[in-house]
Amino acid sequence: MPARATGTGATVAGSWTGPGPETGRSVDRAGAAGLRRAGDARLVTVGIGHRRCRVVEVVLEQGVPTAYIAGIGEGMVVVEVSSAGSVVSSDVGTSTLTTRLVLQLVADRLGEDGVAAVLRRADVQGQRDTLRSATGRVDHPTKLRLFAAAADVLGDDRFGLELGAAALRDPAFATVRALVRSAGSPQRALRLVSRASARLDSAAVLRCQDAAPGAASVVSRVSPPDHADRVDCDYTIGLLRQVPVLFGEAAAEVRHTECQVDSAPECVYELRWKRPWRTRWSRTQAPTGGEVAAGPIAPFEHRLAGLQSAAADLVGGGSLEDVLERIAARAGSAVHAPGHVLAVTLPSGRRHRRHVGAGTGLTGAVDELHAAGPGSHVVAGHPVLTVAVESAAQHHGYLSAVALPGQDFLPEDLGTLAAFAQHAAAGVEMAGHLERAREESRTARLLLAVASSLSRHRTVASVADAVAAAVPPLTGADRSAFALLDPDTHRATIAGMWGWPDRLTDEVARYTTDPQESPELCALLRSPAPVRLDATGSTWAREMLAAFDVEVMAAVPVVLEGEVLGLVLAHWVTGAPAVLDDVLTERLTGVAGLAAVALDNTRLLERVRRQATLDALTGVPNRVVLEDRLDAALEAARRDRSRVGVLFCDVDRFKRVNDSRGHEAGDQLLQHVAQALVASVAAPGTVARYSGDEFVVLLPDVASDSELRDVAGIIRARLAAPMTAAGEEVYISMAIGSALSDGWAAHDGDRRPKDAGSLVARARQDMYRLKARTRGLPAPVVDGMDRLRLETDLHDAASRNELVVHYQPQVDAGTGRTVAVEALVRWQHPTLGMVPPGVFIPIAEDSGAIGEIGAHVLAVACSTVAGWHVGGTPLELAVNVSASQLHTAGFSDFVRLVLKQTGLAAHRLVLEVTESQVVADTDALGELTALRALGVGISVDDFGTGYSSLSQLRRLPATEVKIDQSFTAELPGSASFVAGIVALAHSLDLRVVAEGVEQPEQLRALIDAGCDRAQGYLLGRPAPAADVRSRTDAAETEGPTHG
Repeated sequence: MPARATGTGATVAGSWTGPGPETGRSVDRAGAAGLRRAGDARLVTVGIGHRRCRVVEVVLEQGVPTAYIAGIGEGMVVVEVSSAGSVVSSDVGTSTLTTRLVLQLVADRLGEDGVAAVLRRADVQGQRDTLRSATGRVDHPTKLRLFAAAADVLGDDRFGLELGAAALRDPAFATVRALVRSAGSPQRALRLVSRASARLDSAAVLRCQDAAPGAASVVSRVSPPDHADRVDCDYTIGLLRQVPVLFGEAAAEVRHTECQVDSAPECVYELRWKRPWRTRWSRTQAPTGGEVAAGPIAPFEHRLAGLQSAAADLVGGGSLEDVLERIAARAGSAVHAPGHVLAVTLPSGRRHRRHVGAGTGLTGAVDELHAAGPGSHVVAGHPVLTVAVESAAQHHGYLSAVALPGQDFLPEDLGTLAAFAQHAAAGVEMAGHLERAREESRTARLLLAVASSLSRHRTVASVADAVAAAVPPLTGADRSAFALLDPDTHRATIAGMWGWPDRLTDEVARYTTDPQESPELCALLRSPAPVRLDATGSTWAREMLAAFDVEVMAAVPVVLEGEVLGLVLAHWVTGAPAVLDDVLTERLTGVAGLAAVALDNTRLLERVRRQATLDALTGVPNRVVLEDRLDAALEAARRDRSRVGVLFCDVDRFKRVNDSRGHEAGDQLLQHVAQALVASVAAPGTVARYSGDEFVVLLPDVASDSELRDVAGIIRARLAAPMTAAGEEVYISMAIGSALSDGWAAHDGDRRPKDAGSLVARARQDMYRLKARTRGLPAPVVDGMDRLRLETDLHDAASRNELVVHYQPQVDAGTGRTVAVEALVRWQHPTLGMVPPGVFIPIAEDSGAIGEIGAHVLAVACSTVAGWHVGGTPLELAVNVSASQLHTAGFSDFVRLVLKQTGLAAHRLVLEVTESQVVADTDALGELTALRALGVGISVDDFGTGYSSLSQLRRLPATEVKIDQSFTAELPGSASFVAGIVALAHSLDLRVVAEGVEQPEQLRALIDAGCDRAQGYLLGRPAPAADVRSRTDAAETEGPTHG
């Protein structure tokens, strides 16, 4: 998987050389340097805007990456890494005044057909109006494509020289001409060339090196990732020639002495012009066209028109987000600049930022930028103008115009930007008022819909679910729940939920808490008001949020006549609100009020208190009765100095039966389980349905833990036979946890026993621990197969001779001789055919059938290899052992019996266990120690993929480690890592086997690393016993080989 180069170091900018510009994000330069070296073929992934791209080439300067060349789709992108953390922006623009001149020149020579041909060749047919406008902007690549197309259609690659003279005639250039003439003389105008040039093209930086009457020197540099172009250079020459003409003097002669197109660092233009003789009374002759009188006024008229247009746009309605987008986008209409930055605080208190163009280069410097306040500044080398976005009533934030290094602003730009910012403030406030009005209207509509929905519900459960379902649309929360409070103890239990993933639904449904556990709940009861819980809350709040995998929870009490009946709960996984603002609070309290009315109107609370004592489906006592009887049993135990036992029983795979066979089958299963439990428990014990597919068995006057285990064994035995559900056989198993109350002695006096809830909770936790120990991998999705059917068919598959054992050779890495085989089980299903091990092994682990399968494989494989030994082919045997087998009582005794019955010597048997099965598992460690005492070898399989450490390996009675095939696949690239594993194992006197060997170079690398044995398709595929035996005998006859 490619490394990800992101961080907060140097910044990057991206530019398409294909269609469309992109802007980049931060890249940690130090990290990037480690990812790519000269000649290194590895790929990295960087973020470009909202896109992902893969780097295909890196540009290095003195060993440090300065740019990446990356591909997205059919286009390419250049990602530059600057030396000082500033952006070389790709979001630069060319004024459509330039493209307008080009198209007009083509029209003058070839007519509109010529214009159509140019647009078609430049692939911009749809932009005709934009390219002929006087106020638009296009990107630099589009301008260059238009230049190239015009040169081809005109048959004149020097037509750019004529564009300057055309600019003198075009009325759209009146503002630019007036701007230049306002300098007073050609030399003064040329000294200010950087200010004027930015209006035409912000991708190029023009500056005057020297200017005097009759002569000047101007340089131009196009910033990467854009590049210089010969036609563009001619266009610059043409414009420079006309500067003296604007002052009534002769056109300048321009010599282009150095050019970026020819790999010079910048273009150099030397200007000379003749100054006419004048009398003291002579007046400067301006160009024709009536611009002498209108010239000074034209720029201001243009700016006023821009501001009027922007003002109408900013207060023209739309959402607050839309207005903020328009402010950032339209800022260029007030002050043309390569970039802008908008940073405001919204009415909700949330900070909002927008970066446009070169403004993205100052992303990390916004606070510094706006801390300086309004005015003209230089930040990270960029000239910046900053103004306040504020009205007479409120300050909202700041707006900045950002130029490229070397560019400058006009003196009047600051005032123009400030005027625009006042319109922006008015737009923000108007949008805020409209937003609040819309939110209030939407809140009313949503609450009305909730009220209508609640009026149709007549049970606590349905009201709770309806309230929970209403919360996310009202609040934007990811998940929600509705909790009811017990009127006496104030214990909260979840009555309804919405949006929770399957892995958490049961845990949420079972969750309870009370004021003693939760300081926040205690505070809610004292002063009913909405609260927001996050990681800064109490220990209870932090643990609860972590357990339910949420970032923030809001809780609003449901109050009726001063009594807190329950809680409306909203949960955010990500993107949680920083505060419960007025809108959120109004909506949450509104739905809580509606919930209180629903509970009151339907008298559901009273019905809950008077509900029946028996579970309607199964006929066994319900939870209320259980808790009463458990309290009574604990009180009797205190008097009698006895103990109380509890079994917490969870039906395995109930949801799968319910989903695949229907609710009727699920109901039948629960009824069958209840009957089996009742038949297994003698009086005065109690069997109660606790919730869903969970049952609790209460056993008063229990002497010891063994008595609890005996009852659990009876229950499992009764459930061992299949039952019929929806006309089909289904096997049932249960996870059973146990807990025993504290013992009592005479000196305990009146000490109260632990409450019933605590005892049940301990039994439940014991059940969870049992599940974690005895279950293997999570069940995978079985494509095209009925998982429940496979579970049923797996039982007794061995007795039906459907399980077939194949064997894969293990060879001595040094000699190439086959020295062992690994037994691998295959399932030949009578109707589905060969079922892959990756499908049925996890199902066997989950259903409990793995013990039967494992016993069958061990017995068959030991018998087969023992027979080979008698026949003159002495090999060792490796067999996989599951976690559940290691936790089966007497497993080592079973292995001893199999060895005795088959005649296989113990030292020829190696049992393979995975790292995760044996790490920190004392029960498994004890069973492995007993197996090792028999002389059986112990192999740690898939070594390196789990949590192994040197100290853990020393604790294990292992004789061998097996290198996982994921490391073998990377050979010879991972040779040093594999050599380290081999050295570690050998230092502990462990044999090393590598699996997954498929290529000769992998085998060679293993031999060089000192690996003892190898296994994989290169050396032999798994095959039936007869095939493996014949191949092994043939290889012995021919002599060992490495294939």
